[in-house]
Amino acid sequence: MLLISGSMTMAFIGLLLGILFCFMGRKVIGIIIVLLGFAIGYSWGGPPLGNLLNSSGAWVPWVAGALGSIISVVAWKISMFFAGTVIGLFIVRGVFPELVQLAQVGIAFAIGVLVQFFKKPIISLFTAFAGAYMIGTTLAYMSLDLGLVDTVGLVDQGASSIPRYIQIGATVILTVVGYLFQTRKLDD
Repeated sequence: MLLISGSMTMAFIGLLLGILFCFMGRKVIGIIIVLLGFAIGYSWGGPPLGNLLNSSGAWVPWVAGALGSIISVVAWKISMFFAGTVIGLFIVRGVFPELVQLAQVGIAFAIGVLVQFFKKPIISLFTAFAGAYMIGTTLAYMSLDLGLVDTVGLVDQGASSIPRYIQIGATVILTVVGYLFQTRKLDD
């Protein structure tokens, strides 16, 4: 009987969410906004909220995540600009994690401006990219966890870069395919 580890289960969940975002992102934008708002609130809002409340409890990041979700939904309802900025921030944090936070916010702001003027195609592009990036990253992780590099007998120094090539290749190809899938009919 094949047993799947907890980390592999999370990888499958990430893969399924990535497929959903990549191919149905424009249709499920509300769910994406809630999840991304939670992730940003949880990761960035936890420490400031803990300082404000003078608490280091395990519940603080969860509350910050819930607040992030609420703020993201309100912002999405007010303007697509904010939704584009939240999606942009997710993309920028994933692709350029080494950038300072102010630069990440600036790039996310620019993405928000693009979304405001070109809503449907830009949201389709960025959700396709976000989903493709999740898929590529998950496939790269799974290739390591499943022993793909060892299985194909790659023992030279370049073998460690194989997962990165999988990530980049899958992200590029699936961004294009996901965008074309989402924009095949923009009149809905």
